[in-house]
Amino acid sequence: MLLGLIGCSPTKVVLETGSPTIISVPPALGVHPNDSCSQKPGDFICNLVLLDQNDQIWQLHDHEGDIIVLDFSAMWCGPCQMAGTTVQDTVAEYNSIGFQYVTVLIDDEAGESVDVEDAALWATSFDIIDAPVLQGFRGLIDPSYDAGYAISSWPTFLFVDRDLKIYAGLNGFSEAAIKQKIEEKI
Repeated sequence: MLLGLIGCSPTKVVLETGSPTIISVPPALGVHPNDSCSQKPGDFICNLVLLDQNDQIWQLHDHEGDIIVLDFSAMWCGPCQMAGTTVQDTVAEYNSIGFQYVTVLIDDEAGESVDVEDAALWATSFDIIDAPVLQGFRGLIDPSYDAGYAISSWPTFLFVDRDLKIYAGLNGFSEAAIKQKIEEKI
């Protein structure tokens, strides 16, 4: 069996004694920086690829055209847990306008890496059924990493417009402030 990559797309072709079989290859997890993106307000946001609470790949750039709230949280954080209680209601309120509320868990209860069980527990604990809870990791918030998010408190929210540009940020939890930022782009 011959296995090869085609161009720069995430596709592999397996050649056997018949027609080629095309197999989709999942992208690497994490932030995908390039010359036309950054994590700074006003800029086109770099693609973020992580696994969700169902262990399925979620990609930020797949949601171009939606207003997106990225909620960077830690499971041990009280204000993050307060934010978790509002996710499903916020999604229900804004779902009809093309909206995504995305929780990116960075730490589990012990301050360790998040896995699928942690993400699923977060979703179940806060009755989140219509929004992804992503399995993040510390490297996403490392400011020395070119594509890392500048997180200075828990939770931190980034607001992304329909053109995938970051238009606002918020440190700490305020349901009213989150809704105000969402409504700026409606």
